[in-house]
Amino acid sequence: MADISLRYQTIMDVHDHLHAAYESTVASLTDMQTKVDALVQQDGGLWMNQTSPVIQTVYDNFTASAKLFVDNFDSFAVGSR
Repeated sequence: MADISLRYQTIMDVHDHLHAAYESTVASLTDMQTKVDALVQQDGGLWMNQTSPVIQTVYDNFTASAKLFVDNFDSFAVGSR
């Protein structure tokens, strides 16, 4: 019995799926960041003198963390090639 079994096409299918998820998620995160940035500006629709800058900072931190998490999709996908 073989100790190893490799199916190149299956590996490539998973790689492609992970990379597509990465690209799609990064695009969504960027789009959401742009919308939140615009929203919390003084004329953006959700302006509160003290609170809006805090919301902006919290959302910036969330986006940075989410992008770091998603970067690992692509790192794993590239590693599987």
